Amino acid sequence: MEKKKCLLSFVGLSRSYLECFENIKQNIILNNLENFDFHINVNTDLENTQTKKWSDINVSPIEREIFEENLKKIYDGFIKNISYLHIDVSDKSGTQIFRERCKFIFNLEKDEFYDLYIFIRFDVIISKPIDLLDFISDNKKFSFITGGYYNNNRLDHTYDWDYCWIGDKVSIDKWLNYYSPILPNRQQVIDTFKSINGFNGTYINDVISGKGLTDNWVNNYWRIFYNLLLIGCEVSFECEKKDIFLKIVR
Repeated sequence: MEKKKCLLSFVGLSRSYLECFENIKQNIILNNLENFDFHINVNTDLENTQTKKWSDINVSPIEREIFEENLKKIYDGFIKNISYLHIDVSDKSGTQIFRERCKFIFNLEKDEFYDLYIFIRFDVIISKPIDLLDFISDNKKFSFITGGYYNNNRLDHTYDWDYCWIGDKVSIDKWLNYYSPILPNRQQVIDTFKSINGFNGTYINDVISGKGLTDNWVNNYWRIFYNLLLIGCEVSFECEKKDIFLKIVR
């Protein structure tokens, strides 16, 4: 079988990257080298500017030369591009910033084709090796690897969404660049999200029981989910069913 191409992108603040990269290298790259060629893109902020939520965590500015030397040492032969983007974080959430960095890389690579695009934070480790062929389907599959089953009190899934996004070019493009100007009505939301394979959560129960949908902070994301499904993309939460999670290392 001819090897597939994967663009693996590390995005966000570097934080504890040295403690995490060996785990990611073993469980994502080396575990899939038989079937995939990897190209690594990196985007971070030299100033390591924290959002207000995490401003109490001490993160020093990046020493560029040392940072790039470390990256190339760990991922020798895989690094394609290292870029830096300073984002004004004063009025943005962590997920919004993560999204902006992903869009920046995706636009840099717009003339290239990859079978799979992975956007992942620097400061996470994965619970087990993964088979990237599981993330490819004829249905333009878009997948999350979320933050762990140790907290299931969130509205719609197990934990945070801004850890890792995986998809093909069509689904990633729609996920990053498309916002529906009109929120589907409540019944459309219920009917559509109930059809997502493996998706359960208090979000759906809240919607069905009449609790506030439009007051929820995940509103815009459900608009995108809805439109992904309308164009035939598959929105997958299967990783949670397989106990595949990410854990932040502080």
